[in-house]
Amino acid sequence: MPHTRHGTKADIVKWVLQSEELYAHKQLNPDCSESPSLIQTCICDCIKEAKTGECVCPVCYDFEHRLRVFNSGVTELREQSPCSCCSIDSKFFRATKSPMAFQEAVCCDKIDFGGLELPHSPDFTPRFTAFNCVVDDKPASHTGVKMCKKCGLNRIIPRGCPIMESLSSKKVRWNKRIETPYKTKKDEWSTKKVLREHTGLLSELWDEIILSQRHYLFHTWATSYIRWQ
Repeated sequence: MPHTRHGTKADIVKWVLQSEELYAHKQLNPDCSESPSLIQTCICDCIKEAKTGECVCPVCYDFEHRLRVFNSGVTELREQSPCSCCSIDSKFFRATKSPMAFQEAVCCDKIDFGGLELPHSPDFTPRFTAFNCVVDDKPASHTGVKMCKKCGLNRIIPRGCPIMESLSSKKVRWNKRIETPYKTKKDEWSTKKVLREHTGLLSELWDEIILSQRHYLFHTWATSYIRWQ
């Protein structure tokens, strides 16, 4: 199975620059300098974005796929009718360019999580997004947790933007999990969600992003936090 990656190569470079591994290497080699361009050239060509035919996380794949298609659709709308109210490099449009850019745009800056230092690297304190910035309030265990009021997707969406108001004018295709009937081994009919190509409006895709983004943020936070343990 080929190696897979989440996000862009630039996302990988940013992760490496913030990693404990690079920090430890620089401690042992103080004359070593950081070179983002060199790090990017070290990313093997066999490491590609995940595809549906491979064993990939459905939460990550679905959201990141939606984000990529949305960015492409919005870019085409801007090319057809340039928007003067916000730059293509605005915080909102930057957020649609990659998963890491999205997380950085909609959440507060990461903070030190003291007490999680590794035994072999006690001087490196890992940084994570605060839980209140990513909490998914749907699970019962999270009910009552106060969500951060300083960040969130709603705070970066451009208001009165003609591009955002014209999302329903453009059709796009994206992979969507659709309830599909099938026969079980007992020769009985049942249904399951199957990933199929769906044609719909860009506004419909944007609604899906809004509904799923909170769970995606919590999921990716929990994954990175657990991996650190």
